Amino acid sequence: SISETALRVFQTEELRWVATDQGVLEHSCALGGQDPAPARHFQPWRWGGEGAPAVFFRDTGLSDAVGFRYQERDPVAAMDELIGHLETIRRGLPEEGEFLVPLILDGENAWEAYPGSGEAFLREFYGRIAAHPNLHWSTFSDHLDRGGSLGMLTHVRAGSWIRADFTTWMGHPQKTRGWELLAAARDDFQAALEAGGALRKVTLADGRTVPAPDPDVVGPGRPGDLARAMAAMADAESSDWFWWYGDDNPTEYGREFDDLFRGHLRNAAALAGLTPRPETASPVPHDGGRS
Repeated sequence: SISETALRVFQTEELRWVATDQGVLEHSCALGGQDPAPARHFQPWRWGGEGAPAVFFRDTGLSDAVGFRYQERDPVAAMDELIGHLETIRRGLPEEGEFLVPLILDGENAWEAYPGSGEAFLREFYGRIAAHPNLHWSTFSDHLDRGGSLGMLTHVRAGSWIRADFTTWMGHPQKTRGWELLAAARDDFQAALEAGGALRKVTLADGRTVPAPDPDVVGPGRPGDLARAMAAMADAESSDWFWWYGDDNPTEYGREFDDLFRGHLRNAAALAGLTPRPETASPVPHDGGRS
């Protein structure tokens, strides 16, 4: 997921590149009144000026084919199809210039669904690309090292690489309830960090100054309960807990995910010397499984 605010933070932290879905590029261009030529879908972009991270937008169809379909195909047949798509894309691009087709898999591990953990497919993939006269594989960092051109975005429409929006994590009453619990716990936690001298001022790339946890006090591996509290709050903030609330992603482990999420909130509060909010002791009802 990206947004203009997130990209400012990434620039402050000197990230070189980030990646998301091509749907976010299309929405961003529409928001900014830009109409990129087809060739510009196959290059990185930048928003925020010099020093901002490059943004790579994945080819959704081909990425999902590798992530969700090709495990059911013979590796040779799957690569015949993939190479065919890549050759079609190349024929539609100008002869001069270097272009990139980003293949970025969904967050879950695709290879466990492939026979032999995907070894036969990956050998076919790298072998066929290496032998092709017009196709070459590359990392994003290598592409940037070669000095490829970057498009400049005037706006970035916030979104993820699932439908180019955030509906997987928000909108359902149960997801909303989860966010309410997290927001209240986060407010309490930030006050505790401030009282404990664990906040510092950070200047973002756009010049704004915001409070942020001081890594010298609560960074990974630091001693003390505040550092452990920071780790617990990060656990509550950093995973797809809200994916499993609501009725769009059914799972039989709904109760377990809910217990883990609320447990992190309670642990963060207790370690920070706070009394956990009583509402974090009550399960959030779950449509997708046991409640």
